[in-house]
Amino acid sequence: MAQAHKLGLAAGWLKSYKHAIELDSWGQREEAKESYDKLAEALVGELAEASSAEWSKRETKNVQSMAMCVRLRANEIAKGGSDESITLSNIRTLVTVMENLFKADKKFPLNLTTLSEEDMEVAVKDMVIRERRVPATIADEDEDADDGSSTPVASASFTGASSHSHHSSPAKSPLKSSMKGRQILITIDKMGFKDDKLRDSFVDPIITVFVVSGGNILGAQKDTCVATERKDQHIFWTGAGATVTLSQTMESILPGSAIFFEFRHYKKSKAKISVKCWGFIEREDLKSGKHVVELYKKPTDLRHKRLSLLTVKPLYLHLNCEIVSPA
Repeated sequence: MAQAHKLGLAAGWLKSYKHAIELDSWGQREEAKESYDKLAEALVGELAEASSAEWSKRETKNVQSMAMCVRLRANEIAKGGSDESITLSNIRTLVTVMENLFKADKKFPLNLTTLSEEDMEVAVKDMVIRERRVPATIADEDEDADDGSSTPVASASFTGASSHSHHSSPAKSPLKSSMKGRQILITIDKMGFKDDKLRDSFVDPIITVFVVSGGNILGAQKDTCVATERKDQHIFWTGAGATVTLSQTMESILPGSAIFFEFRHYKKSKAKISVKCWGFIEREDLKSGKHVVELYKKPTDLRHKRLSLLTVKPLYLHLNCEIVSPA
């Protein structure tokens, strides 16, 4: 009965969490903050009521950590979305944690000990946990001290983005990962459009990169910086923000999987982020060096079966892949 109750709680939290992320992704900040606040309240409330006999130490800490992160994201939105404490990319990374609450006894993937004193105060405010002793900060016990296997919760602001942009900060260097293997760095160069007017009409264009297996998105989606240079039918990405580091290592991406690329831009008429086109590289074709990726008309087909070419080869997506062996 206790396990069924916990799984029921987790299912409800997951639904609320995904809804909040959806609102956050669309730039509906007020609604997203409200959803995050309600979820945090539910998580904290359940922590206060749950029995230590029903929850393992790891389960308790993971729920507590989720509550802290959700609170921090709501606070980040309230501050104007400077992404100084926790980013949308961080929040997306935690979907798998929420999906596996009370199912798998796994370590929390983000290192909350990197938070500032001010952010930590926001995260644990009024967090009363009855009937068990759980430290307010996650580093108070040896088993949870940072061993280099978790990702720090901190990132630079999304440089080049306008006030309506909501995307995660671009990855500027490989993230610490609990998985051992070769990391994949992808640098976006350019993509083109036949019509210069169409090319110039896109507001805050970015490329979102993610891994897909069996029709499902795995791990966090990574956004480049906003492309600011346009010439000769092309949009160009430049600087450190043009490079993203995948959450997965080369060895962890199974045969049959693919790396997807979506061209996204802000659509003023609907006040939302829209996907214009997409492409992919199959895992078997991924190697270090330059790649020219075909672009297809939306909507994105995660099983890459329904393909309708958008443009001609000279205007495809040009990128460079670097597969880096561990030091």
